[in-house]
Amino acid sequence: MQFKFPDVGEGIHEGTLVNWLVKEGDEVELDQAICEVETDKAIVEIPSPVKGKLIKTHHVEGDVINVGEILAEFETKENTESKESKESSNNQEVKNDNVVGNLVDADNAPKDSSFDFENYTPSMKLSNETIFEKANTKNEVENNKVSNNDNTNYIELNNIKLTTAKRMKESLHSTAQVTQFADVIVDKIIKERNEHKEEAKKRGVKLTYLAFIVKAYIKTLEDMPEFNAKLDLENKRLVLRDHISIAIAVNTENGLLVPVIKDAQNLSIEGIAEQIQILAEEARSGKLDLSQIQGQTATVTNYGSIGSKYSTPVLNSPDLINLGIGSFEEKVYLNKGHVESHTIAPISLTFDHQAIDGAQAVGFLNKLQEHLENLEY
Repeated sequence: MQFKFPDVGEGIHEGTLVNWLVKEGDEVELDQAICEVETDKAIVEIPSPVKGKLIKTHHVEGDVINVGEILAEFETKENTESKESKESSNNQEVKNDNVVGNLVDADNAPKDSSFDFENYTPSMKLSNETIFEKANTKNEVENNKVSNNDNTNYIELNNIKLTTAKRMKESLHSTAQVTQFADVIVDKIIKERNEHKEEAKKRGVKLTYLAFIVKAYIKTLEDMPEFNAKLDLENKRLVLRDHISIAIAVNTENGLLVPVIKDAQNLSIEGIAEQIQILAEEARSGKLDLSQIQGQTATVTNYGSIGSKYSTPVLNSPDLINLGIGSFEEKVYLNKGHVESHTIAPISLTFDHQAIDGAQAVGFLNKLQEHLENLEY
């Protein structure tokens, strides 16, 4: 029985074989991880589709495997019995049309009754070992290791960084990106956070300023749904989303990951803070599920956490906006002859000018400021 390399996530067409977890001749259980493959955003474990013996592997560590290529061959009890009883039908193919590819039965065995072909889904957890800890592979990539071959110094890029580079370039080539800047007063959310952070801490939640801003962002997206949409130029329309899922950019030692808070419109500020905390920890420890980095409708980039004030965030396609948040600072203002001091957050809003004009972007920032100042949520 031949097993084809499965489609392990939306838009993923290939992967690099990082490590075989079993060897030829080993007995394996149904859903037992047999190998690890590095895709665009994760190292995923590929499980065995059957219970039986691994009789042949078709690739070595370091190979780039396309979806649909034969990965391994298995021998099962049913497979052996079928070979003996049905020699005349060697060419029959058993297909699994789910996203994980096809199982090809080279010996014309019937379906293994213990295997649910219709609902088979591989484990998609990131490996706790990163690609940089995997040695002896053909395409070994080491983060921050400077090589010196042929008198040329260079740093090899891992797949996550290469994929980020590719997607950023595609985003800039397919959209008309403009960034609008504003300073928004955040005095009230500072006061509110200080009043409730200890209470949240007792429940195991770190209440951050980011959670308040994300909540105001969500409220603004509800008020202005044309920003929470997808541009469909072919049909000359904006497709409005019926939910709000916020992608949060997280800097990790392996590169930038962007996990998603799903259905964020249903969460309280504390619930948002909890999700940010969980997703950031899982991103940094290599435990994100592939489903957790897909399906966003809008993005937030908190570069203020690393000390930056302003930036021009690149759109996370197909989002129409990316809200950048800089580091807070106190400023002195003259208001009707009176000197006032306020804490402000520098905000950068990148938007796709194909779908949104400048006046709309300014209106969005004004509405965001209104929600932050009045805590109307």
